[in-house]
Amino acid sequence: LFITQSVDVFIADEGFYGAMAGADYIADLSEYLPKELLTRYANDIVYQKNAETGENFAAGIRLSTKENQWLADTGWDEMPEVVVGLSDGMKDQRLAVAMLEDILQ
Repeated sequence: LFITQSVDVFIADEGFYGAMAGADYIADLSEYLPKELLTRYANDIVYQKNAETGENFAAGIRLSTKENQWLADTGWDEMPEVVVGLSDGMKDQRLAVAMLEDILQ
Protein backbone atom coordinates (compact mmCIF):
# COMPACT_ATOMS: atom_id res chain seq x y z
CA LEU A 1 0.00 0.00 0.00
CA PHE A 2 1.37 3.39 -0.98
CA ILE A 3 -0.24 6.65 0.12
CA THR A 4 1.28 9.78 -1.37
CA GLN A 5 -0.75 12.87 -0.54
CA SER A 6 -3.93 11.22 -1.78
CA VAL A 7 -5.79 11.04 1.53
CA ASP A 8 -6.68 14.00 3.76
CA VAL A 9 -9.09 12.51 6.31
CA PHE A 10 -8.43 8.93 7.33
CA ILE A 11 -11.15 6.56 8.61
CA ALA A 12 -10.41 2.91 9.35
CA ASP A 13 -10.74 0.16 11.91
CA GLU A 14 -8.34 0.59 14.81
CA GLY A 15 -5.89 -2.11 13.71
CA PHE A 16 -5.34 -0.70 10.23
CA TYR A 17 -5.37 2.86 11.55
CA GLY A 18 -2.65 1.99 14.05
CA ALA A 19 -0.53 0.47 11.30
CA MET A 20 -0.81 3.67 9.26
CA ALA A 21 -0.04 5.84 12.28
CA GLY A 22 2.97 3.67 13.14
CA ALA A 23 4.26 4.20 9.61
CA ASP A 24 4.04 8.00 9.99
CA TYR A 25 1.07 8.43 7.63
CA ILE A 26 -1.09 10.07 10.31
CA ALA A 27 -0.88 13.64 11.64
CA ASP A 28 -0.87 14.67 15.30
CA LEU A 29 -4.41 15.92 15.97
CA SER A 30 -3.21 18.21 18.76
CA GLU A 31 -1.57 20.35 16.07
CA TYR A 32 -4.81 20.82 14.10
CA LEU A 33 -7.95 20.49 16.22
CA PRO A 34 -9.23 23.02 18.75
CA LYS A 35 -8.52 22.18 22.40
CA GLU A 36 -12.27 22.11 23.17
CA LEU A 37 -12.79 19.31 20.67
CA LEU A 38 -9.80 17.35 21.95
CA THR A 39 -11.10 17.76 25.50
CA ARG A 40 -14.57 16.52 24.52
CA TYR A 41 -13.06 13.36 23.02
CA ALA A 42 -10.25 12.94 25.58
CA ASN A 43 -11.34 9.40 26.51
CA ASP A 44 -11.52 8.34 22.86
CA ILE A 45 -8.17 9.60 21.60
CA VAL A 46 -5.99 6.88 20.12
CA TYR A 47 -2.33 7.51 20.84
CA GLN A 48 0.49 6.19 18.71
CA LYS A 49 4.24 6.25 19.17
CA ASN A 50 6.14 8.49 16.75
CA ALA A 51 8.67 6.27 14.96
CA GLU A 52 11.37 8.96 14.98
CA THR A 53 11.01 10.52 18.43
CA GLY A 54 9.47 7.62 20.36
CA GLU A 55 6.93 10.03 21.87
CA ASN A 56 3.20 9.34 21.87
CA PHE A 57 0.94 11.61 19.84
CA ALA A 58 -2.82 11.99 19.36
CA ALA A 59 -3.17 9.97 16.16
CA GLY A 60 -6.94 9.63 15.95
CA ILE A 61 -10.28 9.58 17.69
CA ARG A 62 -12.23 6.35 18.23
CA LEU A 63 -15.91 6.70 17.34
CA SER A 64 -18.88 4.38 17.63
CA THR A 65 -20.53 4.14 14.25
CA LYS A 66 -23.88 3.62 15.99
CA GLU A 67 -23.59 6.90 17.90
CA ASN A 68 -22.04 9.17 15.27
CA GLN A 69 -24.61 10.42 12.79
CA TRP A 70 -22.11 11.35 10.07
CA LEU A 71 -20.63 7.84 10.10
CA ALA A 72 -24.08 6.22 10.05
CA ASP A 73 -25.25 8.46 7.20
CA THR A 74 -22.21 7.68 5.06
CA GLY A 75 -22.27 3.89 5.37
CA TRP A 76 -19.66 3.26 8.06
CA ASP A 77 -22.26 1.77 10.40
CA GLU A 78 -21.41 -1.79 9.33
CA MET A 79 -18.34 -1.55 11.58
CA PRO A 80 -18.92 -1.13 15.33
CA GLU A 81 -16.08 1.36 15.79
CA VAL A 82 -13.68 3.29 13.61
CA VAL A 83 -10.83 5.69 14.19
CA VAL A 84 -10.81 9.03 12.39
CA GLY A 85 -7.97 11.45 11.93
CA LEU A 86 -5.88 13.43 9.51
CA SER A 87 -3.33 12.20 7.05
CA ASP A 88 0.17 13.56 7.34
CA GLY A 89 0.84 15.49 4.14
CA MET A 90 -2.74 16.65 3.59
CA LYS A 91 -3.36 18.31 0.23
CA ASP A 92 -5.81 20.82 1.69
CA GLN A 93 -5.35 21.23 5.42
CA ARG A 94 -8.20 23.73 5.83
CA LEU A 95 -10.78 21.46 4.18
CA ALA A 96 -9.48 18.33 5.90
CA VAL A 97 -9.70 19.90 9.35
CA ALA A 98 -13.18 21.29 8.56
CA MET A 99 -14.36 17.85 7.46
CA LEU A 100 -12.97 16.17 10.56
CA GLU A 101 -14.60 18.77 12.78
CA ASP A 102 -17.91 18.12 10.96
CA ILE A 103 -17.58 14.37 11.58
CA LEU A 104 -16.92 15.02 15.27
CA GLN A 105 -19.91 17.34 15.80
